[in-house]
Amino acid sequence: MNTLFRVPLRAGWACCIGLLLALPLPARAQLEEVVVTARKREEKLQQTPISITAFTSAQLELPAFEDLTDVSRFAPNLTFMTGTGSTGGSANAQVFIRGVGQTDFLFSSDPGVGIYVDDVFYPRSTGAVLDLVDLERVEVLRGPQGTLFGKNTVGGAINIVSQRPGKDFGALLEVTGGSRSRFDGRGSIDLPLIPGTLHARFTISARDQDGYVRRVLQSGARQGDVGREAARLQLNWLPGDWDVMLTADYSRRDEESIATELIAVNPMAPGALLWNMLVAPFLGGGLAADSSNLSAPWTNESTGLNYSDFESRGVSLVAARPFGGNYRFKSVTAYREQDSQFAADADHSPLLFTETSNDNEHDQFSQELQLNGTSMDGRLNWVAGLFYMRENGTDVFDNDLAPGLWAALEMLPFPMIPLLTDGAGNPICPCAGGAGNPVNVMLDFDATLFSDIRIDSYAVYAQGTYDLTDRLGLTVGGRYTQEEKDFTSSLVRNASGVISVPPTTVSRSWDAFTPKLGLEFQWTPKLMTYVTAARGFKSGGFNGRAQSPLEIDAFDPEYLWSYEAGLKSEWLDRRLVVNLAAFHNRYKDIQLTSLRPAAGILAVVTENAGKAEVQGFELEFVAQPADGFLLRGGVGYIDAEYTSLNPLATVTLDTAFVKTPEWSANAAAQYSFAAGDAGTLTIGADLSYRSKYYNETTNLEILAQKDVTVAGAFLRFQAASGRWEVTAFGTNLGDERYMVHGFNALTSFGSASATFAPPREWGLTLRLRL
Repeated sequence: MNTLFRVPLRAGWACCIGLLLALPLPARAQLEEVVVTARKREEKLQQTPISITAFTSAQLELPAFEDLTDVSRFAPNLTFMTGTGSTGGSANAQVFIRGVGQTDFLFSSDPGVGIYVDDVFYPRSTGAVLDLVDLERVEVLRGPQGTLFGKNTVGGAINIVSQRPGKDFGALLEVTGGSRSRFDGRGSIDLPLIPGTLHARFTISARDQDGYVRRVLQSGARQGDVGREAARLQLNWLPGDWDVMLTADYSRRDEESIATELIAVNPMAPGALLWNMLVAPFLGGGLAADSSNLSAPWTNESTGLNYSDFESRGVSLVAARPFGGNYRFKSVTAYREQDSQFAADADHSPLLFTETSNDNEHDQFSQELQLNGTSMDGRLNWVAGLFYMRENGTDVFDNDLAPGLWAALEMLPFPMIPLLTDGAGNPICPCAGGAGNPVNVMLDFDATLFSDIRIDSYAVYAQGTYDLTDRLGLTVGGRYTQEEKDFTSSLVRNASGVISVPPTTVSRSWDAFTPKLGLEFQWTPKLMTYVTAARGFKSGGFNGRAQSPLEIDAFDPEYLWSYEAGLKSEWLDRRLVVNLAAFHNRYKDIQLTSLRPAAGILAVVTENAGKAEVQGFELEFVAQPADGFLLRGGVGYIDAEYTSLNPLATVTLDTAFVKTPEWSANAAAQYSFAAGDAGTLTIGADLSYRSKYYNETTNLEILAQKDVTVAGAFLRFQAASGRWEVTAFGTNLGDERYMVHGFNALTSFGSASATFAPPREWGLTLRLRL
């Protein structure tokens, strides 16, 4: 292990052990056991040979956790942010684990991190920014999970487990008020309909808060607000040995565009320059790329489209039954559908130079059959299964860019605007301009893109762990996946009425084998080490924004081999838990944007254009140095670099991976103590840190976020009866202004914009239990 690894690891160990030894350690203080299902069966976190951060229900009820983006603050080497290019959608996720993920939300490209809710796969980035309501557990699984979880888990997976219906009557009601007119409410109720046989749980939640970026030219208009509603009904039927769970859920967002601001302008960008010369004079002299449009922080000068609406519905049936003493059968059947409409004034100026909108629909059906068992006198634990998923998606993307430009070109007396220049800057025909000139169509940027996709995915998998000795275990697994995709795309230039891309269908099928091999050694009941080698893949896809038939093409899956060594340990009579994982990934066939020569021009396409190596580590600890005193923290490090690229790729070997800080760290502490006979007071604080990271693939420095530390704190009083509690809290206490997304169009249409996380907030929560 090189020095770069040794120094932070030694420092982390020294801090953890030193802190614990310096404090009193009563015998009764001991950490609770955490149970996870990362290997498709319940087992203790400390006995699971995977790099996992698990958040329990008690943690998820803390004020620091509102939706999945908050989880990334406390899970090393995880980035989970909201981002949608220039289109304004607040429900679209950008998720990266160990540098692997996806920035695009189109159905034609797949995420690199899988999200599962109660055994159901959520395959799209749109809708993945889930609220953390009424959950038992969230597990962040790092590294390829291709054997048990399947496709599009090349970076890892996030496994979400909801609270199950209780066997006795119970209810919870919670209300929160706070800054920017915040008002949240949620409630849940357990109903034993037929005690011991049929139990129900109903959960409902709503969140409402004003936006934090003001539109200064529109009185009262804001961006970055919160307007969400959700409901979930669970029916748990227990006939005989069967355990049957029927779940129906609904969620809705009615929000404004994400909180985006104009960061920089470039009046000499080709698109802006043409529009400023030919169209702006007729609009009173305003410029598309004008530095006067740069507003003060937390404001913009947008006047156009401003909405982000999302609605999803789903139903699932999970049926499980043990049989034969050593076996358990499980079936997971699910259907989901969602609709999303979001739009933004993408140039963030008063001129309506660029407005974008998306209207998409998606539905999915999935069926998984699973068999767990133990064999060979209990020495072999195994799982095997079959999986099928069908997806249908439609998307209409309207890009109202440089309005009036095509009409202005038609009014010119003759062709006078060259589209190309030679190396010396001299113009080369063809030239735009003049009535009826077909070249004008190439500068008609007011376009609508229609796309449809159907996906059928089939998989068979098996994995087993055999105890070679009482302390040494061998894990072998594999999954075979076959996927078929049909993608149809068309493009209409709205100003000219020209169909640049007639409806064109591209069909492809891929298959992949994703094995896993591992060894684990239990040195003592409290100390385990492991090594694994695993392969993951992200599915192939299509160029979803083709501007000409030359650009409609498919790209193949990308693959990653991960080699990991880890340690799970408990110390000081389980008052200190320390886990460590180090990894080295070989990443190939990376899906990158490239310029491809075609019929004499350069087409912009996505293709398998790169290889890379990624290495790093995660170190996490949880400690209870005294009764009521809890500490937890973690450090992550990533060293990612491209090793080979297609010569026409739009990145270089020196380009940094997007959304991938080199260092990430977090720490949290809370202390509970009796407040006389009245109840218990708990005080808590947390810190999270990220080193510099780039928000978009070109590594534009003005869209890079420098290292940032975010702090939060809370004070909670719980009544002695346990029936009610009140919590005062603050988030982003240092009022840090930091980017979570960036969009770079400086060299094409003259603007760069960024989305910022919310500023400092405060709130008060009242929780009642019956």
